[in-house]
Amino acid sequence: MWDTETGNVTHTFLGHEGKVNCLAISPNGGEIVSGGEDKTVKLWRVGTEACFKTLEAHKEEVTCVAISPDGTCIASGSLDCSILTYSVTSI
Repeated sequence: MWDTETGNVTHTFLGHEGKVNCLAISPNGGEIVSGGEDKTVKLWRVGTEACFKTLEAHKEEVTCVAISPDGTCIASGSLDCSILTYSVTSI
């Protein structure tokens, strides 16, 4: 993440194997969801830069992720032609 005023890097999130294809920021700004070439969806806490959950349900790389406006649902799409949804309370 960057500070939009200074252009300085403020947070670095490391954990995907390969490139990160997509990300979404939660409505409250406290979490990030990312999808990658490694076929995973990762959930991150912004303040700690820590990955707190890795979802490994896709068979091909993840190309898009989204978070519902109320922050209770995550959706991911993949080159395996699937769209998966996850309830945030159950993960």
